[in-house]
Amino acid sequence: LTGSSIYTIFEPSHTPSFQHGLFAPPNAEKSAKVFEVATVPECGDTHSVQKSIMPLSKITVPALARAIEKRGYETLTPVQSAILAPELRDADLMVSAQTGSGKTVAFGLALARTLLGKLERFEQPRDPLALIIAPTRELAMQVTAEIRWLYAEAGGVVASCVGGMDARDERRAQDRGAHIVVGTPGRLVDHLHRRAGHGPPSARSE
Repeated sequence: LTGSSIYTIFEPSHTPSFQHGLFAPPNAEKSAKVFEVATVPECGDTHSVQKSIMPLSKITVPALARAIEKRGYETLTPVQSAILAPELRDADLMVSAQTGSGKTVAFGLALARTLLGKLERFEQPRDPLALIIAPTRELAMQVTAEIRWLYAEAGGVVASCVGGMDARDERRAQDRGAHIVVGTPGRLVDHLHRRAGHGPPSARSE
């Protein structure tokens, strides 16, 4: 993988110690900052980020802006706007937002800085440039669908590695090349073991 930034997403119901916000993980390097969108208590020092809703023109990759516009949106949601703040560039982030707030697209937008840089379209897919890990099959499939349409205009190829699906089809997709891989932990480990010639470590349900 070429990028080094880490993005974690979850809903406030799973994180009782704080409310809706963006913040750096507790074990981040000392240089990492905590970035507040709303009220984020008990997370150390916070640094304000822009809370206003941005127009699509603020997206630095035109292909992604076109993809969002085709979905009928004229502006970004608050969490999407916040993640594009200049002070968040190259930061490791944890994102908490309610269901339907657009947080999956938010970290998809954040990935574009690393994956595309100043390019508008991807080159031919080879080894993955980004890996997205989801805890459940259902969430992985949802994230795959969201990232796939978001990067379609940029020529992004998204592959999934999800428990319960045909592993042979997944391996063929990997052999063809992908820019982004979305997977569940168990299935990803299975593929790694098969690639190493050890076979799957054990049967799993995800």
